[in-house]
Amino acid sequence: MPDEKTADEKKIIPYQHSSDFRLRYANNVFYETTLFDIKTTFGELVQSPGKETFVEQHSAITMSWLEAKLAVIFLAINVATHEKKFGTVSIPEGVMPPVFKGEEAKLALTELLKLLDKRSPLAPEEPTRNETTQ
Repeated sequence: MPDEKTADEKKIIPYQHSSDFRLRYANNVFYETTLFDIKTTFGELVQSPGKETFVEQHSAITMSWLEAKLAVIFLAINVATHEKKFGTVSIPEGVMPPVFKGEEAKLALTELLKLLDKRSPLAPEEPTRNETTQ
């Protein structure tokens, strides 16, 4: 059709950082969900000798389920590409979501996604809050 544009013909939208843009590091993500969206709160595990370990949360992003699904797709592409180039990223025991067990933490992301497709990720009585720390 004459009105349809190919991917090469579509206008590329440039990116620009806002005046309050900050680059942050996170090794902890806390998830909260609603029917409409998902909030991810990012933080960093703080461990100091002689002091109690805690997570210092510094940023939160709430996004629609559509945007979350797109983010997962782009993250999965990047993780899978990294694993093909450098090898499987093994996940330490105790931080995997409960739907995965034991040796499954050592599988490549593409294999984990196949397992997830066969399982129900959360039972109805389980909480919708999840937290990961590495």
